[in-house]
Amino acid sequence: MHRTSAIAPTLVAVAMMVLPAIACALPSVSIMEPRQGDMLTTSDVMVSGDASGSDAEWRQGGPVDFGEGVLDGLVLDAGRLLLKAPFADDFDDNSLATADWDLYESGGVTSVEEGRALHQSGTNRASDYWGGRTLLVTKRTVGSSIEAYMGSCSGTGTGWGAALIMYQDEANQVNIGLNYDPPAWGGGVWVAYGVVKGGVQSTGALSLAVGFSHTFKIAQRAGAVDMYLDGTVVKTASLTLAGANAKLVAVTRAYGDTVDVEWDNVRSGGYLPTGTFVSEALDTRAVDPVLRRVDWNATMPAGTEVRIEVRSCGSPDMSSPAEWTRVTKGQSSSLPGALRYLQYRATMLSPAGLATPSLEDVTISYGKPVRKVEVSLDQSS
Repeated sequence: MHRTSAIAPTLVAVAMMVLPAIACALPSVSIMEPRQGDMLTTSDVMVSGDASGSDAEWRQGGPVDFGEGVLDGLVLDAGRLLLKAPFADDFDDNSLATADWDLYESGGVTSVEEGRALHQSGTNRASDYWGGRTLLVTKRTVGSSIEAYMGSCSGTGTGWGAALIMYQDEANQVNIGLNYDPPAWGGGVWVAYGVVKGGVQSTGALSLAVGFSHTFKIAQRAGAVDMYLDGTVVKTASLTLAGANAKLVAVTRAYGDTVDVEWDNVRSGGYLPTGTFVSEALDTRAVDPVLRRVDWNATMPAGTEVRIEVRSCGSPDMSSPAEWTRVTKGQSSSLPGALRYLQYRATMLSPAGLATPSLEDVTISYGKPVRKVEVSLDQSS
């Protein structure tokens, strides 16, 4: 949606010096590309005023305006543009996003996205120990942390469990979740963890579960990985996971055992290093508008940046546009020449991925010059 507002109405001011009557009546005369001092006829009448057009302002901001452009690596949040997290899925589509996840199922336990959540459930039909399982693996790395909300977890039989995993490879990974395994932990459902470092595995039960709805998180810092239960660190491992993916897993111990787990709101930590927004094209309704000023409102935490570029084209489909020209905030001089249709591109940067800039709005002010002035000669005196 274009939002343009006129700053000043169209003004054509032409002052004429009237000379004695001319022998033959002159019709109206037009001046193309009017400039002060132009002569209408040789030595007879001169334009001594100014001919100027109107100024306009194109301001974009909020979900409607930003929603009409093209986003890449950015999200709209409360009307602002922000960098995306490396990975996020709220399971609201009721159809598993195969572009984001790889799915593995065995022994009768399955993963299904429905009811705005992910459900991992089934009855073990495998003959091998812990053979009834389902596993979702993110197709891309998840940055410095991964968290997921477990809405419910239950099961029957000799053993079952569900966990969130940060996974580099089989020899290096960390998991935390709920586990019912009487041979290992005794009775009850436990908050349990597992660490594999250099191929050496260690596991443990942290505490008896209080309820079956929890937020689990695994986060890396220098040389260590912290495991969280509902916002509190409950276990730390001395380990570094490079290029890690995330997994959601539900398992059953023996034939006939069941499991039923609900997951939601999986989100990785940090932000993508870069993202772009390309606006729709604005029809200035002028053959050659003049750019007056480019400005925007943005918040940029340390280590982040917002860049704005502009370009124009003579056709609305932007099929043969001029090159992008980077501008500075509030720039009002040395702006590029423009054709009828204007467009801007916002690039948002966070090389370390620790914070995201936010872009609230962009304003481009431009003038529409007068292309033609018509003057009627007064023969009355």
